[in-house]
Amino acid sequence: MIMEHLDKIVQRIDNEHSVQQNVTERNGESDIRNFYASVAYLQNGDDTQILDRLHENDNYDQLLQEAKEYDHGDAIDLENTFESPIQNRGDVLLDEDDYYAVVYNNSVGGTYEIMRKVPIQEVRNVISRYGLPDRATEDVKEVAKGMVAEQFAELSAKRMPIFEMDNEEMLQVEYNKETDHLDVGTVTNAGLVVKHSFAYDHSFTLDANLQGVHGQLSEMAEYQHGKVDIGDVDNDGIMDEVARDEKLLTEEIEEEVYFRRGR
Repeated sequence: MIMEHLDKIVQRIDNEHSVQQNVTERNGESDIRNFYASVAYLQNGDDTQILDRLHENDNYDQLLQEAKEYDHGDAIDLENTFESPIQNRGDVLLDEDDYYAVVYNNSVGGTYEIMRKVPIQEVRNVISRYGLPDRATEDVKEVAKGMVAEQFAELSAKRMPIFEMDNEEMLQVEYNKETDHLDVGTVTNAGLVVKHSFAYDHSFTLDANLQGVHGQLSEMAEYQHGKVDIGDVDNDGIMDEVARDEKLLTEEIEEEVYFRRGR
């Protein structure tokens, strides 16, 4: 009975893993794709002497086991998480297993960097929970942009994000993964004609970003109800200085015509 129960648990875990892997593969990413998160950087001779001795004896298996002791189990730092363990000139991957890697660089007397191997899903989870720091690595930023692209695709499948402005103009929104911007414009047969572009803020949700973009657009005179830009009315070279109600503008033009006729 115990064995049957354990078999059921294992089968359920395998099924859940299979479902998650299918989801991530559909999104262009593999669930088994690993990232390397730096957990320790050893440069002081007092810290590296044991590793130095193992390194000199080419005892890399033992060196790797010793290096694991420097991992205190803290959450990964997105500012030091990469797709590859080799990041600097002179880096050499001494050894790795399914969970850790040790990188050696002979500069500055010899340094060791211990890296924990984490699945991409863990990187995604940290981004979702804590947001994307400004100094996140380019590899991590690409993961974050991929997440936004997925969310935007899911949203668009339900309803296309369209802003109806106060002046009744309809503006469509698209997420540009390459530039990491929300592009706003009008749709033609050739696609979206971009009129405005807003940098995506990964510290906020997609809904919050869309609301922020709508707020900025609403403050623009060209989208406000009953407003029109009448240009450089006093010939001083400033083209966008005046935006008045259409009624007021009409009255001023009629009054000017009246006085001209009076002359």
